[in-house]
Amino acid sequence: TQKMPDLHIGWSWRGRSNASMDPGSKLGKAMPYYQKVIDLLGNDQEKIAKYKADYVTALRYFAAYHTLVTENFPEATGFWNKILELDPADADAKNGMDYIKSKGGGK
Repeated sequence: TQKMPDLHIGWSWRGRSNASMDPGSKLGKAMPYYQKVIDLLGNDQEKIAKYKADYVTALRYFAAYHTLVTENFPEATGFWNKILELDPADADAKNGMDYIKSKGGGK
């Protein structure tokens, strides 16, 4: 990330490393790194398609964090929906949305 800060892959791996040091994501240690992945890939559909796994991993982290840690269901819903736009069959996103609905946070 220091030598090539505009390359998302380093940020993605730092996110993974920090997520593994924060079981349950209660401290949000991976947030700045996954946010950088999302920012670098931006709205470039070609990049998102090419690096879909890294992009979805970053989205999933934020979705789960806002679902389970902060219980900010509107924020979480936005991330789950972005995942479902990329893959309407994504089981984790469906489960996340079902959980939110079960808590009265979904429509």
